[in-house]
Amino acid sequence: MLNDLKQNNLRIIKDDGASRCAPLHPYTPIPLLSLALFIFIITNLSPNTAYSQPKKDALEASRYGFDLEQQGKLPEALFEYNKAITSDPKYPYPVSRIGAMYQRLRNYPRAINFLKRAVTLDSSYDDYNYYNLGTCYKAMHKLDSALIFYEIFLNRMNPIVKEDSIAMHDAEFLRDYTAKSIELQKRPKNTTDPVKLTSDINSGYDDYAPSITADGEVLYFTSHRPSTNIQQYYETKDFGDDIFVSKRDDKGNWTPSIAMPSPINSKDDEGVVGISPDGQTVYYSLCRRPDGFGDCDIYQSTLSGTDWSKPKNLGRSINSAAWDSHPSISPDGNAMYFSSRRAGSIDSSEDIWVAYRNGDGTWGPPVNLGPTINTEGSERSPFIAADGVTLYFSSNGHPGFGAHDLFMTRKQPDGGWSDPINLGSPINGADDDEYLTMAPGAKTVFYASRRGNANTGFDIYEAVLPPELMPFPVTLVKGLVVDKSSRKSLGAKIEVADLDKDEPYGSYQSNSATGKFFFPITKGRTYGITASVPHYTFYSQHYTVPDSSKYTEVNYTIELSQVPDSTGLVAENEDDSDNNNGNNNNGNNNNGNNNNNNGHLNNNGNGNGNFGDGNALNNIFFDFNKATLRKESIPELKNLVRFLAENPKIKIEISGHTDSIGTAEYNQTLSQERANAVREYLIGHGVKAKHVSAKGYGATRPIAPNDTEENRQRNRRTEFHITNRKS
Repeated sequence: MLNDLKQNNLRIIKDDGASRCAPLHPYTPIPLLSLALFIFIITNLSPNTAYSQPKKDALEASRYGFDLEQQGKLPEALFEYNKAITSDPKYPYPVSRIGAMYQRLRNYPRAINFLKRAVTLDSSYDDYNYYNLGTCYKAMHKLDSALIFYEIFLNRMNPIVKEDSIAMHDAEFLRDYTAKSIELQKRPKNTTDPVKLTSDINSGYDDYAPSITADGEVLYFTSHRPSTNIQQYYETKDFGDDIFVSKRDDKGNWTPSIAMPSPINSKDDEGVVGISPDGQTVYYSLCRRPDGFGDCDIYQSTLSGTDWSKPKNLGRSINSAAWDSHPSISPDGNAMYFSSRRAGSIDSSEDIWVAYRNGDGTWGPPVNLGPTINTEGSERSPFIAADGVTLYFSSNGHPGFGAHDLFMTRKQPDGGWSDPINLGSPINGADDDEYLTMAPGAKTVFYASRRGNANTGFDIYEAVLPPELMPFPVTLVKGLVVDKSSRKSLGAKIEVADLDKDEPYGSYQSNSATGKFFFPITKGRTYGITASVPHYTFYSQHYTVPDSSKYTEVNYTIELSQVPDSTGLVAENEDDSDNNNGNNNNGNNNNGNNNNNNGHLNNNGNGNGNFGDGNALNNIFFDFNKATLRKESIPELKNLVRFLAENPKIKIEISGHTDSIGTAEYNQTLSQERANAVREYLIGHGVKAKHVSAKGYGATRPIAPNDTEENRQRNRRTEFHITNRKS
């Protein structure tokens, strides 16, 4: 309806802000009277006698002009319409056609001039002239005048055919939209003015769709400047879409941007990047590709060290036969928000959809976010914040300040969404404002805006976001993964589990060239974090983010030890005992949860290097003063089972340790029973009994003085040692 409205045998395409146009010169609107008085004047005092019969020459020229117009020959049509006006100056039809043509060309001042002339010649000749006047004034941001003409159209219109009823529905929507926009624009500014980015991020071409990594260090964006696309488009005078990148230097400034290398960029168009929470995968739009399913599809490319993989189409589970673009990935990596014109979108417009990742890594069928967010207008450029519930998007279907405005909504406990809130002025201006992005914990956002640059289109701006529109705080976990001996950077798989629910949360990757990793985790959960690399022991830790937590960064290093190959192992002895359960003793001890660290990630600089020569199992938990494994231990135990399955020739000892509080006899017994409990779990889940032994050491092997509660927590631990490693 709103996208493709048939009026007077001419389709007037709704201005969706997608194409560039010349700056509009100021045009003085009709003086604003009271709405009721103005409607009365137009309806009752304007000439209302129907135009009887045009002169023959004027009629013939108008008919010929209309045929030319339908063929897209607008200059020739304009010539014929002017001939008709010269032949019969009182004939309103060619005057209104010229107005509609200028509206189609988005020359709204000229369109208004001719449409008003047509109304003056005969106020009842064509009621659609009032609708078109309202639309032209709205496009020029003359909302008071637009509201008047929508009201006039609705008061005068008497629907005869289906198209008339559709037009009235659209006019009602636009009237209400305009009235709400007028009220919205009366509000004062809610933040400081946006600042255009310096360096060469912005150019003399469209620069838009910024997307920043979770650590705030790398900014991707799309530009129409010359790069790998060497052919300039005649119609737009630009070079199509390519993806560029800029990084922060040591002083926090953005370095000169460079075009992304092949295979990210090619001689075709690429654009609008969404970044995985660990920064190691980009999702972006490629159009008209041989392996595509529609006009534009969403692809992914993964970073391995310094090299990007060949773009891979996400398949029919995500992409449709229509336009699919603007991907944004949730902080756990398991939801993708994007914009699409696929079947099921409201009024065939651009809507925001979400797809969820299946357990096997594939994507499930996308779901429309529904009418709270999506309208008959255009909703696009979604960005899901690091808290996983705050969604920003652009729309021209919700009341705003201009063409596309930026909005915020939050996901509710029942899965629905709150009513969108306009980000207000000055973030939103009179033209298009889209593609918001921000790093976790940042006070500012980056986005694309046309303000002050109507000749060349979008530039990228930075703005301070009002506190009430900020996402909820998160914790950013970041650091390095290295070989414990050589200090070589490692590309580790980092898996995060919700320990309370015993279910996966997210899977991330450290970069193999730098060893760096980062990912956000949200509040109100206890997480188990495991890092693993083939042929290395794994690292584990747990971390609790309280509900009331402020934004926090946890920065640490994970050291992994190499697993010896067969040449580094002692040959297997078939007579090895299957039982090593220690002794049971009695005593008194206040050892609580093994590895209890008050819910906080150990942040003393190193991973395994903090826990002695053994490989610490930091996510093993026991009931207080007992050897009963708690359910939060299950993800860690599964990791150990998997590690032993991947290294079937390894034999290990599970060692239990306590602090020094209590008798030596009781500490020895408790540590042995806890080691036994871990061993029994492993054997019960397929580990050969002769490949795992258990031994309790009580308080005899501390890794820290037992002089503080923090140090005692470090000493209460469970470890595993490889026992058949050659010296």
